[in-house]
Amino acid sequence: LGARLPFTTYFITTVLAAIYAGLGPALLTIVLGTVLGAYLFVPPTNTFGILGTSGWLQILPYCVFSAALSILIKVIQDARRRAEQNASALVDSRERLATILASIGDAVIATDLDGHVTFMNGVAQSLTGWTQEEASGKPIQELFRIREENSLEPECPVARVLRDRVAAEASTRLAVLISRDGREVPVEDNSSSIKNESGKTTGVVLVFRDITHRKKAEQKFRGL
Repeated sequence: LGARLPFTTYFITTVLAAIYAGLGPALLTIVLGTVLGAYLFVPPTNTFGILGTSGWLQILPYCVFSAALSILIKVIQDARRRAEQNASALVDSRERLATILASIGDAVIATDLDGHVTFMNGVAQSLTGWTQEEASGKPIQELFRIREENSLEPECPVARVLRDRVAAEASTRLAVLISRDGREVPVEDNSSSIKNESGKTTGVVLVFRDITHRKKAEQKFRGL
């Protein structure tokens, strides 16, 4: 097979070194392959001298392609490592956010751009009567059924935000929440759009709280 076979096997060795050991060992493999190939297989053999263009045409392509491929492998591996780190950081951030939202006293429901539920904290589950598993993917109107105190059925605040693409928080409103079991709970709700880093709307967050005790206190005060 002549002098071409050693450089072919050296090329494979360089690729394996770049994948499993990194760029530095791959470049060292290229240097060692060049030296050994020139000494053992490129005429005149058993010397480090290279005579004629045929010898250089064997060595130079090996060095250039091996170095270029080693660098490309390094770039791909770095990009994959950064993507894995970003994905891990995103998961951690979501877990922290879910923990925070689950521990606050207000009820929180988040939806996507189609108004389908993506998250509910424990307070929201308790007030609506729906669990996170049951509510996930359902339209918000099925869970958050409200009416005004004068018996009118207003538009769902999430639907209003999605339609108007409200950037700031909507004004706080008083309403009566009709839970899954038919129980009526006076609530105060507030909704706003969720935006990503580029300012694009990705969903809506609805925050509401049970104001039963406050309503009773107001009625008692008026009765005095």
